[in-house]
Amino acid sequence: MIKQITKQVTPIAGVIAGSLAADIVINKALPDTINKNIRTLIPVGLGIFLITMKGDFMKSLGSGMIANAGTQFAKSAIPGLAGITESDMDAVFEDISEEIEINELDTLNDFDTLNEDISEDISEDFSTLN
Repeated sequence: MIKQITKQVTPIAGVIAGSLAADIVINKALPDTINKNIRTLIPVGLGIFLITMKGDFMKSLGSGMIANAGTQFAKSAIPGLAGITESDMDAVFEDISEEIEINELDTLNDFDTLNEDISEDISEDFSTLN
């Protein structure tokens, strides 16, 4: 029975250890002067090397490194995965407002007309529901 439990715990421990090892490589072992995306890819390479070795623990260690580093790389390469903060949205709206001349009266009138059209459409949709 203990042998069966050990058989299941060892791969889990390897994945956890690999994930922690990837964090250490990315955040402690490599200098900050290296681009964050490059730093996250290095543990992926190490993980690939480890999964080719003999032994279940080494393979699970490599899998943990790949999973953690791959996730961190995806978050840094695709900002939407990491979550968009309020300050990110402020920057987007600031950029948009620089491109669009909102101060022009015609533009504001167009927005008012659009708003009235939408309000009428919504009112019509709700009246058909009753």
